[in-house]
Amino acid sequence: MDQIVIPEIRKRSDEMTELVVNIWASHYNQEELEQLRAFYETPVGRRSLTELPVIMDEARKAGNAWGQKTFQDILKDRADDLRALGIGAKK
Repeated sequence: MDQIVIPEIRKRSDEMTELVVNIWASHYNQEELEQLRAFYETPVGRRSLTELPVIMDEARKAGNAWGQKTFQDILKDRADDLRALGIGAKK
């Protein structure tokens, strides 16, 4: 790995950089990118780099749990209505 794969990846790393730069450029203009850079140089900006992935993971987990509970509640609370439409278990 270290002698074959890693050197090949390093030779091609500019390709990945270009892909990511183009993605960012498709979402932000130059002025906005400069504002983002300035923000990430602030204490709250630096903190957000570590906190945002954690927050997004927590939000994803909470959303999944909410969706599962909500769906189960709907299936239980509206079972008769769903059965009338031919959906769900027979009584």
